[in-house]
Amino acid sequence: MVTEILVKEPLEREMIEGGNELLNRLEKSGIKVAVAFWLWSSEIDRWELVISSTWVNKLGAIESFRQLHGIYYGNSGPIAGLKLLQIDLAETKRPLLKALRAEAKKYRKDFAGERLKGSWFGNTRIDDAYIYFVK
Repeated sequence: MVTEILVKEPLEREMIEGGNELLNRLEKSGIKVAVAFWLWSSEIDRWELVISSTWVNKLGAIESFRQLHGIYYGNSGPIAGLKLLQIDLAETKRPLLKALRAEAKKYRKDFAGERLKGSWFGNTRIDDAYIYFVK
């Protein structure tokens, strides 16, 4: 009998701190983020920092990422614990994000600091996530 074992990269404290630093830099740049969280995707087998904002809706993915590049490197240099390729800039219309925001509104909470494992939001299953906030 063959058993398949899922080995997943852990979400390191340095990654969470790096995400916090990026969110602070975005705020200082005047960019309002609606939803921010680390998401483990078994489909791509890695963690992604999902950042959703109307800024992305307005500018589109390419221009938003160009601006993000400048913010990421900024005056202080690149952010420790975070690679640009780990960042997913998302429009607020994405079904998972709409479902998360609906839950946050329904229960009047922002999920800050919560770890969600094996949860369903709308039609999307979250294998594992660390939530910064849902506004």
